[in-house]
Amino acid sequence: MAENKGGRVERPTNASRRVGLQHAAVRPHKLTTDAQAAPAQAASAPAASASKIEQTIQSFMKSLPGESLSDVLWGPKVSKKEDAARKYFGIPKGDKVWLILDTTLLGSCKVGFALCTSGMHAHDERGKDMHLTWQQFATVSLADDDGTLVVDGKRFIATSAVGDLLRLLRRIQKDLAA
Repeated sequence: MAENKGGRVERPTNASRRVGLQHAAVRPHKLTTDAQAAPAQAASAPAASASKIEQTIQSFMKSLPGESLSDVLWGPKVSKKEDAARKYFGIPKGDKVWLILDTTLLGSCKVGFALCTSGMHAHDERGKDMHLTWQQFATVSLADDDGTLVVDGKRFIATSAVGDLLRLLRRIQKDLAA
């Protein structure tokens, strides 16, 4: 390293890197958060599949007995916890929320997930955030671990029938594969 007349320390440059940047051979990384990336991800899901997912949720939930999924809000009931779900699950403003699973004891919506136009937004039992686009959701693992719903390794302890919720999520995956 050499000091120039102005007192600045100059490092020797790597000419090959500079040339690579000029010719776009090496691109600097741009970091984005899920919230910044969400509009582009939402656009990646075709409108037809989004409406199909919404229809699947509606028809499945209507087919269940009244209190089968007591901690799941869908349809007009979503508005009761939509603001909290947007805050804790990181749902962008432009997303339509179709279904919310609130797994908190007192109903604060700090833990659970929401199914939205851009995919699944969640905050799991261990405090980990997750956003899956519908394209990503189509291939994630889904399981029932002794009454705990597991989505892509994230755990959600639901008080309602986990089997019914698991059937809904698998049906959505099946629709996405078609």
